[in-house]
Amino acid sequence: MKGIILVMTITFGAGLLTGKLLFQGAAAGHGLAPLSSMSSMSSMSDEYLAPITSAELSLPATTKFQCDGRQHCSQMTSKAEAQFFLENCPETKMDGDNDGEACERQF
Repeated sequence: MKGIILVMTITFGAGLLTGKLLFQGAAAGHGLAPLSSMSSMSSMSDEYLAPITSAELSLPATTKFQCDGRQHCSQMTSKAEAQFFLENCPETKMDGDNDGEACERQF
């Protein structure tokens, strides 16, 4: 039992150390000050703060939906999801009048 606790403690400590080192490396790569040079938040100047671009805040370009065998409107949670399934997945039954618009009655 003591051996398990010792291993868990060492693993946890190594994880903390690795995370700190990774953060320092990432900060250096973005022109930010390393952790060791930051004595307090009040002494930080604007040169340490990298601006965040709108591209970094936006969602990834990949879609959040994927074909998983669902075929019916009752299985969809949104019109966007239903439309994705209609356009990209085989054997869907979500466009009764064949006009290209999915689940018109539901959404």
